[in-house]
Amino acid sequence: MSSTTKVKTLFVTLRRGLAGGTTEKTIKILQSLNLTKTNSVREVPNTPDFRGALAKIIHMVTIETDTMYHARQQAHKQHFEHREPLRVSHTTMDGVTAPVASRQEFVDALWHSGAKEGVIHRSKTSRESGEQLVKALGSAKKQK
Repeated sequence: MSSTTKVKTLFVTLRRGLAGGTTEKTIKILQSLNLTKTNSVREVPNTPDFRGALAKIIHMVTIETDTMYHARQQAHKQHFEHREPLRVSHTTMDGVTAPVASRQEFVDALWHSGAKEGVIHRSKTSRESGEQLVKALGSAKKQK
């Protein structure tokens, strides 16, 4: 004796849209199963009538047993569960912590002998912020 259990319900998922070369007969079968949108899922009884209807639209749907469907849903849920936050360490390749520059060191690094005011604020949208940066760079240069 084999120990097989009879599947009571099937889960049907519409994988292809109705537009294109879909016949009227196929559309009526999908509407009778209430499958009108892509990725919509319906639970249908495992009877010869429904299996015959599903055999005609097998190219458009995915058919799963209840255990297969619930296992897939559980795997999907576990995939999107809360994960530990990503921790970033600012170290170099040899394990030494990278130094953090002060604001003044940052301004000094931006300023170099070839910098011109026209280069910094060429775009019209960032003209004001560019002018403020030029003033900050100019005051940093004067303080040296």
